[in-house]
Amino acid sequence: MASTAPPKDQTLVRCPDHHPNGRAVPYAAAVAPAGDGEAVLCGSKGCEKPGLIWTTREAWNLYEKGERVFYPRTFAISIKAGERVHVAPSSA
Repeated sequence: MASTAPPKDQTLVRCPDHHPNGRAVPYAAAVAPAGDGEAVLCGSKGCEKPGLIWTTREAWNLYEKGERVFYPRTFAISIKAGERVHVAPSSA
């Protein structure tokens, strides 16, 4: 699929212990990275636990349409999402 990934501030990597609540960007869902997930680490300072890809609702909508490559706050890396959904957005 050709990339239609959202702007870079639409995704964030955090482990379940560092849920991105209360941030300026409303993250609505989380998916595991592709593969075994051990290579993508939480972006919280000092944390080395495996991370989940947290997305805004806009990014989630693209995920549901098949997009799997996302760009967190820096274009130094990109992350490929797997098929395991950890948190789906609420229907609100």
